[in-house]
Amino acid sequence: MDKSDRKNLLLFCFGTYTLLLLLLGISGLIAFLNAPVIYQKIMNNICAWSPTFIVLIFYKKLLLGVSLKQFLTTRLLERFKLVDLVNSMILLIIASIIAIIAYIIIFRKTKSEIKLIEIRTLFPVVFIAITSGPLGEELGWRGYALNILQRNYTKNKSAIILGLIWGFWHLPFWLMSGYSGLGLLEYGLLFLICTISISIIITYYCNKAKNITIAIVIHFIFNITLKIMYFNILQIFSIISIVYFIFALIIVCIKREMREKKPLF
Repeated sequence: MDKSDRKNLLLFCFGTYTLLLLLLGISGLIAFLNAPVIYQKIMNNICAWSPTFIVLIFYKKLLLGVSLKQFLTTRLLERFKLVDLVNSMILLIIASIIAIIAYIIIFRKTKSEIKLIEIRTLFPVVFIAITSGPLGEELGWRGYALNILQRNYTKNKSAIILGLIWGFWHLPFWLMSGYSGLGLLEYGLLFLICTISISIIITYYCNKAKNITIAIVIHFIFNITLKIMYFNILQIFSIISIVYFIFALIIVCIKREMREKKPLF
């Protein structure tokens, strides 16, 4: 990797990881002080924005002469084919439906155990699902980091590296998941398989669209899939990680353009 790119990517990763810990500390303090639940939820959402905050804070260093306006314009406002967005949504929805059906069949969930979220909570759940990870993270992960990686590696390798960076960024959330020992290890491994697989899918469609809106949508569909039902988290992760991995593997195997080394923007 180019020395300048390596230095800036390390700055971005270190800053993103560090800022997340700082924001989580503030979130924990707010909870400790028994602040109203709405403030706690807002702070939890803000934590997810650390990748974007770091790009915005250090943009003069990270963007190497590219103005912030130009950076935001090329990532968010460039036109793309609607068919690419629709195709990505169809792919993710099919993968999610397969995972949910497999979860019900494999773990023999009875009708009484299949509980959908209530209609009255649907809007808040959707709002939180879109304003946290999808809107908060993607300008950093795909808008900045993926472009740096693709300047130096193939799209496949870039997607895998970013999937690992993205996955391990969630480590504090793993530790707060309530799992420990082998359960925590299993949770973390399945989570990494998911982030790497989704990273490959997002990378493919982002390179087609040249716009991170498509990454935001894919990220949102994955997040909302985990919230539309009351799942056993380890069980659903064991299924959804396999399904997404298969879809990602198909892209890796049949899409030759994913073997190219070419900047995203």
